Amino acid sequence: MIKGYLVIPLAGLGQRFVEKGYSLPKQLLPINGITTLEYSLDSIDVPKDFQVIILARSSFFTTYDLRPIFKKKFGNNVKFLEVFEKTRGSLETCLLAEKIIKKDVPLHIFTLDVNIYPKINLSKISFENVDGNISIVKINNKNFSYVDIDRANFVSRTVEKVIISNWGITGLYSFKSSKLFFQISKKYINNNINKLDGEFYLAPIYNEYIKKGFKVTVNKAWGLYCFGTPSEYEWCKAHIKGSIQTIGVATDHSGYFEKERFTEYLKKLNFKVFDVGCFSNADCDYPDYVNTLCDLINKKFVDIGFSFCRSGQGVNIAANKNPGILSVIYLNNDDFKTCLEHNNPNHISIPSEKIDNVCEKEFIEILKNTVFEGGRHQDRLSSMT
Repeated sequence: MIKGYLVIPLAGLGQRFVEKGYSLPKQLLPINGITTLEYSLDSIDVPKDFQVIILARSSFFTTYDLRPIFKKKFGNNVKFLEVFEKTRGSLETCLLAEKIIKKDVPLHIFTLDVNIYPKINLSKISFENVDGNISIVKINNKNFSYVDIDRANFVSRTVEKVIISNWGITGLYSFKSSKLFFQISKKYINNNINKLDGEFYLAPIYNEYIKKGFKVTVNKAWGLYCFGTPSEYEWCKAHIKGSIQTIGVATDHSGYFEKERFTEYLKKLNFKVFDVGCFSNADCDYPDYVNTLCDLINKKFVDIGFSFCRSGQGVNIAANKNPGILSVIYLNNDDFKTCLEHNNPNHISIPSEKIDNVCEKEFIEILKNTVFEGGRHQDRLSSMT
């Protein structure tokens, strides 16, 4: 018995990627060792009693067959509907699913191009005393839709492409009744309400719910990575890390013994370590070794790099002179955790006197388990890198 639907619209042309010279559609571009489509789908868990409906243009069933990716994720619960005509935005595309939706049960729509963390289980989205739910995240990106919410987390309005609050929509839209969604949406389109740049977007439909006295609430995500535009994709491809398994280390003479101790400690914990020097405590220049390490980071030979010197400042300056490197200096564990969450560094500079701190279990646990939040932090960092 079907207890809910998930609709994924894929009728867009991806014109911005075409104009940038990409030969593959953005859904098949690599990121973190998988396709962006798989990375997006990893944002959600779909119960086995849900029906998944993929609305896609014909090339996604012929030239670029995406069906195996969806089947791997959703098994036999997925249906495919080919979109032949050009639609006026994601809302109009989703209306095409009405003809194969047979029950009046909850409807969820996911527009991809993001990775939401932690992943959302659709069965956990509550519709108790509400008729709609929107997944939101703290962000400051003009390409997003935004919501105003009150203290009880009820939505007062939604706006497309205008920053009206700190809360942007992740791309997951949920409705208690599929029947009511289609009724309101068809009337909305037939009356040509709030069409933006010739397209009907999903977010404004909640305003129609609110006008009719229906309640809409929110589900707040902790983090989100965006890769819907070429610049967002390139930034994520360069900077989003998976699990840390390979670590690079560098130092000058003043951090030589500390580097040696840290290297041995990492090896005991089964990390693979690339030591680029120096290899004695004889006087040397830290940029020579730090630049070599940064080259390994940029070429993805190591997942993250650590450099030592007496103050940590010299190696930090040297690292940040390298394009593609985001280096921060280690001060304490609390500050380090915040740096990983907000600044997504790929290089850490260690003052020699902090060696005891970094050779402790707490430091390694923070390194392994702390996740970059993305969202507004991705926007800020991408403006500088």
